[in-house]
Amino acid sequence: MSVEKLVPAVKKPSRLLFALLIILVLLSVPLVLGFFGRLHPALDSFAHFRAHLAAIMAIGGIFLLFTSLRREAAMVALLGISAFSTTVNWNSSSQKTADANETVTYRLMQINLLQNHADPKEVLQAIARNAPDIITYQEGSEQWQPWLKILEGSYPYRHQCGTLPNRWGVGILSRRAFAEFGSPVCTGDGVLATALINLGGTNVLVSSVHQSWPWPFPQVQQFEMLRPALEPMANAHGIPVIIAGDFNATPWSYNLRKYEMLTDTKRVAGSGPTWLTNRLPEMLRPWIGLPIDQVLINNTVKARSLRAGEPAGSDHLPLLLEFSVPAPASEPAEDNPQPNPAAVRI
Repeated sequence: MSVEKLVPAVKKPSRLLFALLIILVLLSVPLVLGFFGRLHPALDSFAHFRAHLAAIMAIGGIFLLFTSLRREAAMVALLGISAFSTTVNWNSSSQKTADANETVTYRLMQINLLQNHADPKEVLQAIARNAPDIITYQEGSEQWQPWLKILEGSYPYRHQCGTLPNRWGVGILSRRAFAEFGSPVCTGDGVLATALINLGGTNVLVSSVHQSWPWPFPQVQQFEMLRPALEPMANAHGIPVIIAGDFNATPWSYNLRKYEMLTDTKRVAGSGPTWLTNRLPEMLRPWIGLPIDQVLINNTVKARSLRAGEPAGSDHLPLLLEFSVPAPASEPAEDNPQPNPAAVRI
């Protein structure tokens, strides 16, 4: 009897299955490189798509487990599941939350208006439904100026940065008055708007930011340009700091981590995917959307909740932050002077 008859024939994988394995292995390259964004911004660009790459690898690997390539498939699936798990944790907030007994809370809405919005009334209706105290917005284009003017009755305090019509503006709308000192400031042309807002006697430093796309676009250069304006926020002398905007960066990217480290702030988690092109159905946003709109706060701000609002016609969902800030301190004694909030440069 021949040896061939004694040993069962090993079924070779089809070319299609082998091609699928090769594709999954190739996807592992940018997936792994994305964990080294600290080394170069090109690597950090891969990190923004970590969840998508990891999900494809995990699903593809699980499918191949039922073929003759099960050993290789197990390795691919394990890598995909492990990488995906590092993105899930970012939706669970570890930020210190406000005490449930806090009676004074405020609401901030963060929204990218979409510079060529087809029906701006949708955004105005969303603002009316949620009635935020403060609005941070991006892509306030020339088209948006008459619509923003409509809001002046409810939001008489406005600060917009950006040379129209050459740049999309970023800005802040507020029901509450700006502080008597520290005039609102613009940094860059339509990149960062900053203002001190008086909330019940406590001055809160609020910034609206619109970051460029990642490498090869000038996201890193833009961050360095903003550094002189952002760095003083880390030494705010007890002043609450809120930085909200379209960062064009996912929570697990090194780019966003740099913002947190420079300003001594932490991202408020819980919003989920906020961006999806309007060319795709809205129902796909929770599955393939990107979480690139963020709210950062320092330890003086206590977040009660953060959630994504209902779609308002933009390619970005609005974010709704409910928060509280410390009550204003009483007049300091002569022999115990307190830090002067005006020392914070904005």
